[in-house]
Amino acid sequence: MTFAGEFERFAGKVIRGAVWILVVLLVVLLWHPQNPLVASFALGLGISILNGFFLSLRLRKMLFFLPFGADRARLFLQMGVASRWVLIIISLYFIAKTGWFSLPAVMAGLLMVPFFSVAEAIRALVFDRFGVSA
Repeated sequence: MTFAGEFERFAGKVIRGAVWILVVLLVVLLWHPQNPLVASFALGLGISILNGFFLSLRLRKMLFFLPFGADRARLFLQMGVASRWVLIIISLYFIAKTGWFSLPAVMAGLLMVPFFSVAEAIRALVFDRFGVSA
């Protein structure tokens, strides 16, 4: 399987897992709509899913820039980093100024997609190393 196919499978699995957790959190919010921790965690997870999705789009499109040189591909990828950081900073500023959400819960939600990515990478490395099927 090519790198693009492996990456598609990896990114899809990570984002799909995070979306399932977000769906569970939104169902819990139906029964407890005034719970600020669940709402804050769901908001942070939603922002993290958006960032993960935009990162996977950037990495996919970066492969088309590689034949024109690694410097152009790197610059294309770095432009996306700035926009994703702006999204995070604006969201955290809004949350801190309004006080509607719990900032630590939002931060924990923001860390979920990177946590899933690391966990999936470790799982893939262990299963590939020892030949165990997932």
